Amino acid sequence: MYFCDPSVKGGCRMKALKEFEIPFSGLKDGNHSYTFELDRSFFEAFPYGETENGKVDAQLELFKRPDMLTLDFTLKGEVELICDRCGELYSQPVYGKRQLVVNLNADSYNDEDDLITLPASAHSIDTAHWFYEFVMLLLPAKRVHPNNANGTSGCDPEMLARINQLAAPETPPQSDDDDTDPRWDALKNLKFD
Repeated sequence: MYFCDPSVKGGCRMKALKEFEIPFSGLKDGNHSYTFELDRSFFEAFPYGETENGKVDAQLELFKRPDMLTLDFTLKGEVELICDRCGELYSQPVYGKRQLVVNLNADSYNDEDDLITLPASAHSIDTAHWFYEFVMLLLPAKRVHPNNANGTSGCDPEMLARINQLAAPETPPQSDDDDTDPRWDALKNLKFD
């Protein structure tokens, strides 16, 4: 798989992720193990992604049968993200397992979330995109610095002070003893049978 970086003057710079392309046509039926390291060069190959740096140890267990492949992905490491609260970079731990089933030699191509179909002419599968997608699925929806050992926020203290300064003042909760709108008082007199 090749990716083009349009920011390079004079054309595109090609990056090869050939190590993630697994030729399955010559493999014997049974289990096959692969180990990869997803680092800066891997994440930079996906230019519009949510992270450009990380170090994730990736294991792939491929089980081959004549008509299908079962790919078990195990990911463990950390990626660099931008904190939603303070805007600074921080390291987000990631760990997870995913499975992908590949249907070989199928007449129809009905892909689903964890099932893809390859034509009879396919002899290899490119796993780079799947590794990247599975790492992205492991990221939390809310991305903030983890708390320090003393329980305080790991965010930039100057930015937190600025946020607190600009935050709207809290309004005190209303008590039940406050005056109510007379339009609603009339509803209290309704009786239902």
